[in-house]
Amino acid sequence: MNTIETLPDRLREKFVFDPNGCWVWPKSLRRGYGQYWLNGQARSAHRTVYELLIGPIREGLQLDHLCRVRNCVNPDHLEQVTNAENARRGNTGIHCRDKTECPRGHSYDEANTYVNPSGSRECRACRRAQRKWSRVTRSRKQSAK
Repeated sequence: MNTIETLPDRLREKFVFDPNGCWVWPKSLRRGYGQYWLNGQARSAHRTVYELLIGPIREGLQLDHLCRVRNCVNPDHLEQVTNAENARRGNTGIHCRDKTECPRGHSYDEANTYVNPSGSRECRACRRAQRKWSRVTRSRKQSAK
């Protein structure tokens, strides 16, 4: 395994050491992840540092930030995992769980919330309206024949 001193100066100069052990990439972020430019192309900072110090990222895997800090490039805080595992560990879907109303404004309360087999919430009022609309549409198609 390589050491931090083996990183090119251009990379090593970009991050700062945080007391919690993160190597924080403070500038040039894309969706919270550090990036830098090489030969006119944007590159992922955490992936590059990982590959230079640890080795290649296996095909079909991605890096999970165990520290939950997206702009951390410390390879000790990164683990190769599948997309499904990364999503399971992360905050995916939290914005949906926090919603108190459906897109049409109906409350997500006990009486009006249906949890479908995949575990997603659905508004019962909207489901009823959709079924009614489907019946009316089918009826119109049948009458037109």
